Amino acid sequence: MQYATLRDLLDAVGLSWRYYTPPEPGGIGALWNGFDAIDAVRNGPEWTTNIVSQTQIFTDITAGALPAVSWVIPTEGNSDHSGNSSDTGPSWVGTVVNAIGESQYWNSTAIVVWDDWGGFYDHVPPPFFDRWGGLGFRVPLLIALPYARQGSSRYGGY
Repeated sequence: MQYATLRDLLDAVGLSWRYYTPPEPGGIGALWNGFDAIDAVRNGPEWTTNIVSQTQIFTDITAGALPAVSWVIPTEGNSDHSGNSSDTGPSWVGTVVNAIGESQYWNSTAIVVWDDWGGFYDHVPPPFFDRWGGLGFRVPLLIALPYARQGSSRYGGY
């Protein structure tokens, strides 16, 4: 595909980015990697510089080399996707969040954790107002950051 993505906006203003993805039998980058479908990335130099092994995030944090924007993708075993018998996803997310929280990056970082749709564990059915799927599934989202105001539901701090 050849449409603009967030990567184009980041590149245009000179902000660094990296996509940390699980290793696959055919190499890095195939599992749940949207950039695998973006021609400029998949067939350009960023495929080998900005698409890296998921475990590299810990090295980058420790080395002070974390880019301005990072996507961190779980392995299938840590994904909590339907049909997966593993329940290690929350612990894996905690490992990544804690690594950032204990690093030099914490005071200037917002961590956004989301699922692609969350329909299997959503406790409230999505509203439907038509026969074409209505509003669809709600997407679970968690934001961890050091500068949320504590005690205010307006800012998410409890």
